[in-house]
Amino acid sequence: MLLAAAVDPTSPSLYMAESIMVGAAILVGTMIIQAFSSGLTVQIVGSLVKSGYAGVSFFQNVASMMLVVLIALTGIMLQIAIWALVLYKLDEFPNFASAFYYSMNNFTTLGVDYVTTSARWRLLGPLEAVNGVLMFGVTTAMVYTIMGRLAYLRGKLDAAGNPFDEAGE
Repeated sequence: MLLAAAVDPTSPSLYMAESIMVGAAILVGTMIIQAFSSGLTVQIVGSLVKSGYAGVSFFQNVASMMLVVLIALTGIMLQIAIWALVLYKLDEFPNFASAFYYSMNNFTTLGVDYVTTSARWRLLGPLEAVNGVLMFGVTTAMVYTIMGRLAYLRGKLDAAGNPFDEAGE
């Protein structure tokens, strides 16, 4: 009986292994996207600080943080789109929009239960939710660190008599 389940192509054990392998490949892809968007953000903010734009005034810091959040959000949306594309290609949804909706729910851990996948790929939903929690955590840490650094720079400039801040912001 146990041997028959191991050979049976409709076995839930095979589905689980297949889902884990596909999910692991997607996780690696989303980690690459996260690393790229985080690296790009750090590079851009570093350039803004070196040029004297970021860390100088309130409104320049707001603009810098808006750029940070925009890059982070773009990275998150790309990760969701990767999950959706795979689910669409696996014929789990009739169109990309439905797959994207499903992925958005899982990645953000909203977890609506009226949209589901087949038993074969059901494990991809929880794997995507774990991926989303981790990537939102990394993104939050990055945004918080950059915001703290800009506040530190602003405080340092204010203490030294900020020569860039003519309006006294």
